[in-house]
Amino acid sequence: MATDFDLSIPQVVLAALAASVLVVAVLAGSSSSAALSPYNDDWDGASDFRSLASEQGEVVLAHETGAYDSGAANGTVAFVLSPDSGYSSSEAVGVSRFVRNGGTLVVASDSESHANELLSVLGARARLDGRPLRDPRSNYRTPAMPVASRVPNASLRSNGPARPRPGVPDDADSVTLNHGTAVEPNGATVVYNTSGYAYLDTDRNGRLDPSENLTSAPVVTAERLGAGRVVVVSDSSAFIDAMVEDGRNRAFVAALLSGHDRVLLDYSHAAGLPPLVVALLVVRESAWLTLTA
Repeated sequence: MATDFDLSIPQVVLAALAASVLVVAVLAGSSSSAALSPYNDDWDGASDFRSLASEQGEVVLAHETGAYDSGAANGTVAFVLSPDSGYSSSEAVGVSRFVRNGGTLVVASDSESHANELLSVLGARARLDGRPLRDPRSNYRTPAMPVASRVPNASLRSNGPARPRPGVPDDADSVTLNHGTAVEPNGATVVYNTSGYAYLDTDRNGRLDPSENLTSAPVVTAERLGAGRVVVVSDSSAFIDAMVEDGRNRAFVAALLSGHDRVLLDYSHAAGLPPLVVALLVVRESAWLTLTA
């Protein structure tokens, strides 16, 4: 005898289809195909970077710059990777306050536009050149992927000579860029340099021309800003999964993270956070504001 709970075959099929659609929607809302996204497991994502950050301590995913004021600046390292748009004056003030109160800010990009705008507003001296950097002598598979070496006695953790700290990993000896550029230090401390056979490909034709000169180009700088520091890396793709898989870049990322118990990943001006993740962050922030009101 049939009961009220009996389902016909079409109903079962419809229920299964609805469940499948729901699963797909959740997966689509909680993952991303954007380059440098912490929720992108593909070669150009930054899921490995996020995993390394979580091993270091608390990870804060920022969809707006108010996150810079959500915790103590001292002991926090924040990452801005290839911003797609400029920071407003009020947003830049918040970032600047974070750094000057003791935070470490890492700005990484191969483009000089919005990254340089942020550096300028912050009062940092280093600037990204923007022209492609190539090195036919010291590279990984192709001149477009220069391998840069750490300057003797320079350190990612200070603006002076390296000082060993118990329990903190040493700085990485080298880092590999993936179609990056150079940094103009303008007085900032150079931490990593290419070999003396690198050049800036001004006309972007992939070869050294008479108007282009071989040089040892800076690719990572560090400078003091108030009580904090600004580190500039001339290639954000040094942080993608395909590059972090390489031992050099994994050690480089680990060195940037070391000595901090809190990591802020700033996606306020870049794609990368899936809609569902942003929604959850908004709900969490709203709940926190309600409890603290």
